[in-house]
Amino acid sequence: MQTLVSRRIDLTKGMGVISVGTINAGSAANIIPETLEMTGTIRTNNADIRDTILQKMPPLVSGIASAYGTEAKLLLVNNAPVTVNDPALTEAMVPALELAAPGKVQRLESSLSPSEDFSYYAQKVPGLFVFLGATPEGQDMAKAPNNHSPYFTVDDATLATGVKAHVQFVLNYPERAKGKF
Repeated sequence: MQTLVSRRIDLTKGMGVISVGTINAGSAANIIPETLEMTGTIRTNNADIRDTILQKMPPLVSGIASAYGTEAKLLLVNNAPVTVNDPALTEAMVPALELAAPGKVQRLESSLSPSEDFSYYAQKVPGLFVFLGATPEGQDMAKAPNNHSPYFTVDDATLATGVKAHVQFVLNYPERAKGKF
């Protein structure tokens, strides 16, 4: 399945990842199981890449199963569209973030691939998805476990930063949004 990312999509448009998170089959080491179930996720920061993966995965999985003389049933669950920030809203709200977290605001060079229901809202109205940063003070970011790790911890000070940012968004929005939306 990973060849869909490495060979079938245009990675100059963004990133794509196919992860298999579970593989469940059998109950004994010396018995070939009748069935195997795998579950996973698709992550991307580009809608075209996501659509390509979703379109090409069913025939790929079916073809691999057929080549081995078996059959595969693929269930693709469309959880949420790609999360994309509105550029004008982002520009308008960066000063609010800088007031809420002076000296700590960083713009990402490219978007990440959060799988969030927030993306449905952002399809209807201009949206801004913000990472507040929850790594405890003094912890090396390069070594900090991410939010999908069992070792992930959150600095409670993040709550205050989040509240400050949201209040500042509300206070800054009317002036910054004039004529932009």
